[in-house]
Amino acid sequence: MRQRWARSCAVPSWVAGAREWLRPWHPVGARVQPWEAVVARRRNAPGKRHPLTYQTILDQFAVESNPRYRKNRAEHDETYCNIFVWDVTRAMRAELPHWIDPEGEPAPVHVGRETTANGVIEWLRVHGGRFGWQETDAAHAQRSADRGCPVVAAWHNPGGIGHVAMVRPGFADERGPLLAQSGERNARMIRAAEAFGTAWRTGAVTYFVHD
Repeated sequence: MRQRWARSCAVPSWVAGAREWLRPWHPVGARVQPWEAVVARRRNAPGKRHPLTYQTILDQFAVESNPRYRKNRAEHDETYCNIFVWDVTRAMRAELPHWIDPEGEPAPVHVGRETTANGVIEWLRVHGGRFGWQETDAAHAQRSADRGCPVVAAWHNPGGIGHVAMVRPGFADERGPLLAQSGERNARMIRAAEAFGTAWRTGAVTYFVHD
């Protein structure tokens, strides 16, 4: 999915975060530019995982209606799957960084390099282990999500634009686990087969968990 690399004179992230707290009737991040970090209302950390907490964290971002994730908002036919995953994992103290330095360390906003969906997956494979992420199979991914751990479904597409989404607590069926995603279609609940299409049918979807 296409991602946004724009630069802006947007308000500092700490101001944007404070503004989110002052307007609780808005979805989290609604008034923050996609390349700026969000301070979520509902947060969690390793050692305090719970499936209901995970559900609440996912749903606070109102991915289906939140303008932060609206496709083509910058009129470049871009989508924001990596931004949604960034927001969720950051709220769970398991950040998949949108900004990284040359060594793969998370960098402040507007410092370092912005990542795309493909870049996030490459970061997970190269650097994720030292930040608590591990690649796993679909069954373990679902069990981890059911415990309230953040789980990412991913398709790395070297020849084009990849995709990342969050696995929800619940149950998998023949169409795979239930996901929350931004992308060509923003969906609070969508099966992996529908979210990933051909990548799902060819077995190209992988999973990463943070316990």
